[in-house]
Amino acid sequence: THQPLQVAVAGESAAAMILAITRSGQIAHMLSKYRPGVPIMAFTDSLHIARRLNVRRGIFALSVDKKDVAEISDHDRPGEALRIAKEMGWVSGGDKVVIVTAGEDIDPALADGTVSMRVVTLSEFDGPLFI
Repeated sequence: THQPLQVAVAGESAAAMILAITRSGQIAHMLSKYRPGVPIMAFTDSLHIARRLNVRRGIFALSVDKKDVAEISDHDRPGEALRIAKEMGWVSGGDKVVIVTAGEDIDPALADGTVSMRVVTLSEFDGPLFI
């Protein structure tokens, strides 16, 4: 079997981590199956999903209170997750991060297997992350 493109890109781009924005946990689970050479940070609004993901190899899940996440637009969630990762010392300025989001995690109407991916380089700027 071939590894997913997200795992290959993480290796080829020398990314510091893969950031999976997920409600269901499925995208992070699928990525961990291929044992990427970088950690996977799963950003979720479910404590139950975070606990399930934390027992998987290479996944470090963060559960953010649903009330707090509700205040963050879907568009801004990757930036917020990167800000938290930076505060925790997982990434720093100049690091590359592969951001992955499954369609159903953005909108239940997109539960057709759509996966979006982008590679960002964190700026040295210490303020809000614009990606």
